[in-house]
This record gives sequence, C-alpha cells and structure tokens, in this order.
Amino acid sequence: MRSAVVALMVVLMAGCSSMPAGQDAVSWSCHKELTAYRNQPPRTDEQKKERWPPEDQPAPVSESCARELSR
Repeated sequence: MRSAVVALMVVLMAGCSSMPAGQDAVSWSCHKELTAYRNQPPRTDEQKKERWPPEDQPAPVSESCARELSR
C-alpha cells in the first residue's frame, strides 16, 4: 500500500514537472535590465510639471533582451 502511494506521487510529480509553464523564464541579465528600466525616475517632475532634460531619457532595453522577450 505504501509503495503504491509513493509510486503515485512520483508519477504525479513527473507529470507536473513536464507540463509547459504559462510563461517562460527570462535570463538573469535580462531580468536585471528590465528591473533597472522599471526603477528609472519618472519622465516628468510632478511638483514642477516640467519635462526632464533630454539627457535623462530612459535607457532602452537591449536588442538581445527584446528578442528574448518576444520569443
């Protein structure tokens, strides 16, 4: 009886691990890049209602990361 329960658990675990995930994981470098992109300061200063100077534009996401996200 105990071995049947263990065998059933192993079969269920094997089946669940081979199921496709809802979302593919991204690489660590791409994850760090996206986190840095999200944590950039806002493009407007809410108190002054002024635009930031052009040199403070958000850094774009790299091409390799964009390709990884589009797969």
